Amino acid sequence: MLDRFRDVGPLDTYVNYLGFGLSNPNARGQVRDATWEVVGWRAYVEAEVERQILFWAQLEQVRPLSCVIDGDLFVLVTVEPTVIDAVVRWYSNRGPN
Repeated sequence: MLDRFRDVGPLDTYVNYLGFGLSNPNARGQVRDATWEVVGWRAYVEAEVERQILFWAQLEQVRPLSCVIDGDLFVLVTVEPTVIDAVVRWYSNRGPN
């Protein structure tokens, strides 16, 4: 969400990346299933870290008031504290997908 209309150019997509999130992907790996392939998991972690770097760089460039991503993980970044309460209420009341 932007404070006014402006051309921000092309934007990357951050949904459908098998759980794009802002938490440390190495920490998420601590609870992974023991049957998961270790090499594949390391590749995922490296790709996730790169996506996070690109995500934050894009947010710095675009400077939105808020960014909401509802994929495998729910991501909310905002400079508006009132948005947090509104999104939490909406998310809590939306029911099962």
